[in-house]
Amino acid sequence: MSNRLEKTDSKPWYKQFWPWFIIAIPGLTVIAGVNMLFLAIRNADTLVDDDYYKSGLALNQRMEKNALAASKNITVELNYRNQAIQLCVQGNSNNQQFELTMQHATLAHFDQHLAFTMSDGDCNVIALDSVAEGNYHFTLDALEEQWRVIGSSYFPIKAPITLHP
Repeated sequence: MSNRLEKTDSKPWYKQFWPWFIIAIPGLTVIAGVNMLFLAIRNADTLVDDDYYKSGLALNQRMEKNALAASKNITVELNYRNQAIQLCVQGNSNNQQFELTMQHATLAHFDQHLAFTMSDGDCNVIALDSVAEGNYHFTLDALEEQWRVIGSSYFPIKAPITLHP
Protein backbone atom coordinates (compact mmCIF):
# COMPACT_ATOMS: atom_id res chain seq x y z
CA MET A 1 0.00 0.00 0.00
CA SER A 2 1.21 3.37 -0.83
CA ASN A 3 0.26 6.58 0.97
CA ARG A 4 0.32 8.96 -1.91
CA LEU A 5 -1.85 12.04 -1.81
CA GLU A 6 -3.40 12.96 -5.04
CA LYS A 7 -3.05 16.53 -6.09
CA THR A 8 -6.33 17.83 -7.52
CA ASP A 9 -5.39 21.45 -8.14
CA SER A 10 -1.95 22.46 -9.31
CA LYS A 11 -2.45 26.29 -9.53
CA PRO A 12 -1.49 28.58 -6.63
CA TRP A 13 -4.29 30.70 -5.06
CA TYR A 14 -3.32 33.96 -6.79
CA LYS A 15 -3.89 32.35 -10.18
CA GLN A 16 -7.43 31.36 -9.27
CA PHE A 17 -10.51 33.40 -10.26
CA TRP A 18 -12.56 33.29 -7.04
CA PRO A 19 -10.07 34.83 -4.58
CA TRP A 20 -9.68 37.86 -6.86
CA PHE A 21 -13.43 38.14 -7.31
CA ILE A 22 -13.97 38.14 -3.53
CA ILE A 23 -11.19 40.72 -3.02
CA ALA A 24 -12.56 42.94 -5.82
CA ILE A 25 -15.99 43.45 -4.18
CA PRO A 26 -14.75 45.37 -1.10
CA GLY A 27 -12.03 47.03 -3.19
CA LEU A 28 -14.55 48.48 -5.64
CA THR A 29 -16.76 49.53 -2.73
CA VAL A 30 -13.91 51.54 -1.19
CA ILE A 31 -13.17 53.21 -4.55
CA ALA A 32 -16.87 54.11 -5.03
CA GLY A 33 -17.05 55.48 -1.46
CA VAL A 34 -13.99 57.70 -1.96
CA ASN A 35 -15.47 58.94 -5.24
CA MET A 36 -18.80 59.80 -3.54
CA LEU A 37 -16.96 61.58 -0.71
CA PHE A 38 -15.02 63.65 -3.25
CA LEU A 39 -18.24 64.61 -5.08
CA ALA A 40 -20.01 65.52 -1.83
CA ILE A 41 -17.17 67.78 -0.67
CA ARG A 42 -16.69 69.43 -4.07
CA ASN A 43 -20.41 70.09 -4.77
CA ALA A 44 -21.87 71.48 -1.56
CA ASP A 45 -25.65 71.46 -1.18
CA THR A 46 -26.71 75.10 -1.50
CA LEU A 47 -30.40 74.36 -1.03
CA VAL A 48 -30.17 73.77 2.71
CA ASP A 49 -31.45 76.73 4.72
CA ASP A 50 -29.31 77.54 7.74
CA ASP A 51 -32.22 78.99 9.69
CA TYR A 52 -35.09 76.73 8.67
CA TYR A 53 -37.17 77.68 11.73
CA LYS A 54 -37.23 81.36 10.77
CA SER A 55 -38.09 80.40 7.18
CA GLY A 56 -41.01 78.35 8.45
CA LEU A 57 -42.35 81.28 10.46
CA ALA A 58 -42.18 83.52 7.38
CA LEU A 59 -44.35 81.05 5.44
CA ASN A 60 -47.59 82.57 6.81
CA GLN A 61 -46.54 86.04 5.62
CA ARG A 62 -45.84 84.71 2.13
CA MET A 63 -49.24 83.00 2.04
CA GLU A 64 -50.94 86.27 3.03
CA LYS A 65 -49.18 88.07 0.17
CA ASN A 66 -50.38 85.41 -2.27
CA ALA A 67 -53.94 85.71 -0.96
CA LEU A 68 -53.87 89.50 -1.37
CA ALA A 69 -52.72 89.15 -4.99
CA ALA A 70 -55.49 86.61 -5.63
CA SER A 71 -58.11 88.94 -4.13
CA LYS A 72 -56.96 91.73 -6.48
CA ASN A 73 -56.96 89.34 -9.51
CA ILE A 74 -53.33 90.13 -10.24
CA THR A 75 -51.37 88.23 -12.86
CA VAL A 76 -48.06 89.14 -14.45
CA GLU A 77 -46.91 88.21 -17.94
CA LEU A 78 -43.14 87.75 -18.14
CA ASN A 79 -41.30 87.67 -21.46
CA TYR A 80 -37.57 87.53 -22.29
CA ARG A 81 -35.99 89.15 -25.36
CA ASN A 82 -32.61 90.70 -26.15
CA GLN A 83 -31.06 90.28 -22.69
CA ALA A 84 -34.09 91.96 -21.07
CA ILE A 85 -37.24 90.88 -19.25
CA GLN A 86 -40.55 92.54 -20.03
CA LEU A 87 -43.13 92.48 -17.22
CA CYS A 88 -46.79 93.39 -17.73
CA VAL A 89 -48.96 93.59 -14.60
CA GLN A 90 -52.69 92.93 -15.01
CA GLY A 91 -55.28 93.36 -12.27
CA ASN A 92 -56.28 95.87 -9.60
CA SER A 93 -52.89 97.24 -8.61
CA ASN A 94 -51.59 100.79 -8.27
CA ASN A 95 -48.19 99.62 -7.08
CA GLN A 96 -45.11 101.32 -8.58
CA GLN A 97 -42.21 99.69 -6.66
CA PHE A 98 -41.40 96.06 -7.45
CA GLU A 99 -38.74 93.48 -6.76
CA LEU A 100 -38.24 90.56 -9.14
CA THR A 101 -36.36 87.59 -7.72
CA MET A 102 -34.97 84.96 -10.08
CA GLN A 103 -33.84 81.90 -8.11
CA HIS A 104 -31.96 79.17 -9.91
CA ALA A 105 -33.39 75.79 -8.95
CA THR A 106 -30.10 74.31 -7.73
CA LEU A 107 -27.26 76.87 -7.82
CA ALA A 108 -27.61 79.86 -5.50
CA HIS A 109 -24.79 81.88 -7.10
CA PHE A 110 -26.99 82.32 -10.22
CA ASP A 111 -29.81 84.01 -8.25
CA GLN A 112 -30.71 87.60 -9.15
CA HIS A 113 -32.72 90.24 -7.26
CA LEU A 114 -33.92 93.15 -9.41
CA ALA A 115 -35.62 96.17 -7.83
CA PHE A 116 -37.38 98.54 -10.22
CA THR A 117 -40.04 101.20 -10.55
CA MET A 118 -42.89 100.75 -13.00
CA SER A 119 -42.46 103.67 -15.37
CA ASP A 120 -44.45 102.97 -18.53
CA GLY A 121 -48.07 102.16 -17.66
CA ASP A 122 -48.57 98.51 -16.72
CA CYS A 123 -45.45 97.18 -18.52
CA ASN A 124 -41.77 97.59 -17.83
CA VAL A 125 -38.55 96.30 -19.40
CA ILE A 126 -35.62 95.33 -17.16
CA ALA A 127 -32.13 94.78 -18.59
CA LEU A 128 -30.39 91.67 -17.28
CA ASP A 129 -26.80 90.74 -16.73
CA SER A 130 -25.80 87.38 -18.09
CA VAL A 131 -28.15 84.67 -16.88
CA ALA A 132 -27.24 80.99 -16.89
CA GLU A 133 -29.54 78.45 -18.46
CA GLY A 134 -31.62 76.30 -16.17
CA ASN A 135 -34.84 76.09 -14.20
CA TYR A 136 -35.71 79.30 -12.37
CA HIS A 137 -38.36 80.27 -9.83
CA PHE A 138 -39.66 83.80 -10.41
CA THR A 139 -41.17 85.89 -7.61
CA LEU A 140 -42.52 89.40 -8.17
CA ASP A 141 -43.10 91.32 -4.93
CA ALA A 142 -45.08 94.56 -4.84
CA LEU A 143 -43.29 96.60 -2.22
CA GLU A 144 -46.05 99.15 -1.54
CA GLU A 145 -49.18 96.99 -1.58
CA GLN A 146 -47.54 93.86 -0.10
CA TRP A 147 -48.69 91.27 -2.64
CA ARG A 148 -46.65 88.77 -4.66
CA VAL A 149 -46.98 86.43 -7.60
CA ILE A 150 -44.83 83.40 -8.39
CA GLY A 151 -43.99 81.10 -11.28
CA SER A 152 -41.34 78.76 -12.65
CA SER A 153 -39.84 78.25 -16.07
CA TYR A 154 -36.77 77.07 -17.91
CA PHE A 155 -34.54 80.01 -18.79
CA PRO A 156 -34.11 81.45 -21.38
CA ILE A 157 -37.85 81.73 -21.81
CA LYS A 158 -39.03 80.82 -25.33
CA ALA A 159 -42.64 81.98 -24.88
CA PRO A 160 -44.23 84.37 -22.36
CA ILE A 161 -45.06 82.87 -18.96
CA THR A 162 -47.72 84.00 -16.53
CA LEU A 163 -47.00 84.50 -12.84
CA HIS A 164 -49.96 83.75 -10.55
CA PRO A 165 -50.54 84.21 -6.80
